[in-house]
Amino acid sequence: MNIIYKSFFKKKTTKIYLWIFISLGIVFSFLIIARKYLIIKSNEAYPESFLVMSSKDNINLENEKNIKSYNKAINVDCNNHLTNVFITEHKPIFTNESEEYLNCNINNYIIEYTHVKNINIIKNPDLYNSLKDSQEEFYYFISLKSWFDKNKTAQYLSDKYHTEVGIEEYKIDSMDYKNIIVITDLFIKISILLFVILSIITIANIIIDEKKNNFLYYALGYSKIKIISININKIFLIIVIPLCILTLSSVLIYFM
Repeated sequence: MNIIYKSFFKKKTTKIYLWIFISLGIVFSFLIIARKYLIIKSNEAYPESFLVMSSKDNINLENEKNIKSYNKAINVDCNNHLTNVFITEHKPIFTNESEEYLNCNINNYIIEYTHVKNINIIKNPDLYNSLKDSQEEFYYFISLKSWFDKNKTAQYLSDKYHTEVGIEEYKIDSMDYKNIIVITDLFIKISILLFVILSIITIANIIIDEKKNNFLYYALGYSKIKIISININKIFLIIVIPLCILTLSSVLIYFM
């Protein structure tokens, strides 16, 4: 039996098949790793971008997919049309650094805010607790794990909680990672399509190439089921094993 497989792997066509599938596996692994890297860089380009929504209900977003952190906040009136001020009891998902701060007095609590963005989130647990029972709605400011998936996450939250979800985007990098990721996804799909097409062609060629050997195996006393099993094993060895090894390595690297 070992002689059968040794002779199969010594054939020139077999070596070509192996080279094709290993090469395709390397390309696929590279694309998966590149996609992860680009998503990381994309997230780094939007460190203070966030989603925002409001609701009359008490919502817990801790276990929602793609949500890194969030602030449940109360809007307070600082009589300033240039920015909006929100009070939360936890650390804000972003801060507005400025050399000039404005003051606002709410229920004898002095709040400092800026005009850097049109939204200020201020941590003040005491003021938050004094106001929360009288509020008709709360605002939720949401930081994402993957900013690339912001539209999907916004739509998901909108559908689940029956509210409009706004997207506040602040970019610090000029690189257009989104289009590069889209192109990478396209190449990944092309690689998968090539794998399917090449697998079909390879299987057909192996079946045709092995017809003479099948007759020899039958003459040596192998049953038809055994001959079919040998051919299946050859196909498995030449296609599945190289790709399994490369795919497993890329998955491990992807989740590192």
